[in-house]
Amino acid sequence: MYIKKNLILAFVLFLSACQPTDQKQPTDTKKHEYIKSVHYFADAWPKTFWQEFEEEQVEGDLQRIKVDGFNTVVLTVSWMGFENIFKAAETQSDARMYNRLDFMLEAITQQGLQYILRVGYPHDFTPNMDTDYVQLCLGLYGDEKVMQQWLAYLDNVKQITNRYQAGLSGILISWEDHWCPHFVFPFLPAERRIELSQQLGYGQWMEKQDRELVKVLMGENQLDFNAMPLPHKDEPVYYLYLRFVDELLEQRILNSTKTIFPSAAMEIRVDKDPVNSHKGKIWVEHDLFFDEPNHRGTYWAPFWGARNEGERLSLEQVLKNFEYFLRYVSDDGRSINHVIEQFNFTDNTPYFPNNALIEDGSVIPFLKASVPLLKKYSVGYGLWSYQDYVDNALYNASFEFGLDGWQVTDNVSVKNVGEDQQLHMPSGARIAQRYAPAKRFMLSRSYETLTLCVWAEAAGTIEVSENGAALTQITLQPGLNCESFNANALMHAVDVEFVVTALSDLVIDELKLFGFVQYLGVYDEDGNPGPYLQAIRDMNRALSQ
Repeated sequence: MYIKKNLILAFVLFLSACQPTDQKQPTDTKKHEYIKSVHYFADAWPKTFWQEFEEEQVEGDLQRIKVDGFNTVVLTVSWMGFENIFKAAETQSDARMYNRLDFMLEAITQQGLQYILRVGYPHDFTPNMDTDYVQLCLGLYGDEKVMQQWLAYLDNVKQITNRYQAGLSGILISWEDHWCPHFVFPFLPAERRIELSQQLGYGQWMEKQDRELVKVLMGENQLDFNAMPLPHKDEPVYYLYLRFVDELLEQRILNSTKTIFPSAAMEIRVDKDPVNSHKGKIWVEHDLFFDEPNHRGTYWAPFWGARNEGERLSLEQVLKNFEYFLRYVSDDGRSINHVIEQFNFTDNTPYFPNNALIEDGSVIPFLKASVPLLKKYSVGYGLWSYQDYVDNALYNASFEFGLDGWQVTDNVSVKNVGEDQQLHMPSGARIAQRYAPAKRFMLSRSYETLTLCVWAEAAGTIEVSENGAALTQITLQPGLNCESFNANALMHAVDVEFVVTALSDLVIDELKLFGFVQYLGVYDEDGNPGPYLQAIRDMNRALSQ
């Protein structure tokens, strides 16, 4: 893989050398500069990044990021995976993960780049975890043991960042990493919602609100604050619940984080929530933290402010919507201290197939026209999928953690070659991994096919099976080998055993099993330049002027 990635980097550097000399980017970045950032996932994806990235690749990737005119790297730092054994009073830290964070921050700062950390990212495929992100989410809002575990995790991250303090440009807490009050609690049975209300202090909070307003919204004359359930989403009193949750998020999670990282701020919820009234739905906004002294995070995609009926937006319409968004999140320009670190000008997320998009011919003009608006109403922007990625369902699929997560026959081994870990399988050997499709893919039930990509170091043949059914045989050549196969039935299974059997002696560097490619159009999933790369470079140059 390293040879191919070096060729890609050489191509990118060649393109840069062909630019006029006045397009060169500064070699150093300063905190007062406009923040031009990318989320970095190497050639993995957010849920597997920390186990997947190959150290020998990182320096070249960061050089490419600088060549493209960016000055800041955003890292999502998962809580699960970095920490384990949550049922104990104190969690157990995974030294491998923290060592890789240390390696990454050293590499970033050595390149003269700044970094932002999004702490508490809830997605990770580490096997045999004794909790899940819903339990941790609930615990942060209402369990002191979990709160202490959170603070210990943050302190462990802080010990790493202390060595690279000069490069730290911000710490983000994202509301969407702590979303259980919005998307889980309101849908639970009444008895459970009463229990959660008591655990979270909802009744006591409601008792401090305007009593007559509470009566009207609940439609009850007699109020029992001790047995008051969290409301359903379709109840008018959900309006007060949204205020309660916003306050809880700030007081419990943001403020606790600031005790460890004073520079922490919220990635705020910029969309609004619908609440039922007697005249229909009323859209209620969330706290936008206009008085926050630290860099807030925001996010934008063309769906914001659109009808989202599958429409394609003209340049005029998308610019109008974008300016309205910027004025909204900046208090009409009075609070511009936010970074749109998810500037998703294209969006193919499968959960929302009807979301509005920019018409194809208007994307590049929009990027150019967005520059003065970004400068006027923000202090930075960033790309989420700087390099497109696939939703690889396999844990430790590049074997950087040896055979962790795999069940193997005795004659399978992982050997270190330079800084790279490679899987060695003699003929007849077998590796297997169990996974739940609903948890490992973006939207598994919509998939009709899966694609398996194998990076092989030598020619050979493998057989691929799932749940005992042979899916395909692949004849491997040195380099990247990809084959798609029908997997519709498997996507509805609760649990799947994925098996690779060697039909000849093999050396494998990496496996990817996926059904979806997250697309932005700057670099494709193999690192090749996309249709919007030059426009992004032009943007970055203009934002520095």
